[in-house]
Amino acid sequence: MENYIVKYFRNTRNYSAERFILEMFFILFVLNCVVHVISYYILPLFGMDVLNNFEGRGELLLRFHWVFSFFLVCIFMPFVETITVQMIPIIVGSKFITSKLTLILISASIFTYLHSSYPAIFLVYIFLAGIIYAWSFITYRKEGCFAAVFITSIIHGLSNLPPFLSTFLFR
Repeated sequence: MENYIVKYFRNTRNYSAERFILEMFFILFVLNCVVHVISYYILPLFGMDVLNNFEGRGELLLRFHWVFSFFLVCIFMPFVETITVQMIPIIVGSKFITSKLTLILISASIFTYLHSSYPAIFLVYIFLAGIIYAWSFITYRKEGCFAAVFITSIIHGLSNLPPFLSTFLFR
């Protein structure tokens, strides 16, 4: 399984930007769905309420107009987080560290730490998402820093879209 995953991610370097964005979004969407099914439906069957006393960011977003919240969640924050969590650590770290895997894990760890107010089950998803965002940045960095930030921000913004929509459509 590990070899398949490594081979898959190596092959993504040859994808068009559109295919890369869509596949990374699809992976994140599926992972997000799996985590939500586990946390909302499976864990409660075993008496584990991992969402008890968790006020998600959705509650805060509902206080604002949906257009402002959309801009914040799907455009502005993904851009800011890409710069602060992928670009800066990866560029600075690459001056001292040659291993791409190490740079990816550092970036994903910072990303997870910044989202540490979430329940533990969601931190697993957030860490995996951080790995995909870091991989995206590293993959497109060869085309320039702007391209890397742009592609990574789009993937991040798209992955924030389903939770955003569920917050405003299903509450």
